Amino acid sequence: MKNSAFASKRRAARASAALRGTPTQGRAAAYYNYSLRSDWSQCPEDGISDLLADIRHLCDLLDLDFGDLDSRAYRNYSNELVLPE
Repeated sequence: MKNSAFASKRRAARASAALRGTPTQGRAAAYYNYSLRSDWSQCPEDGISDLLADIRHLCDLLDLDFGDLDSRAYRNYSNELVLPE
């Protein structure tokens, strides 16, 4: 269980760094690197799901309600949509 808690904190730190735009271990927190593809745009799903999972870890660490934040984000997203005329 101890290693699991450490891994969760490390994942939360990676998401926090990505939010701040700061590098981790000397590199940008580039989630697309985890898709094992040279062209990230061919498979962005892996990077997006890893980022969302790490943000969940960060919310746990900061005692934030991910579901509530996700609902707020969806409202913001909906308000930002440009509907075709």
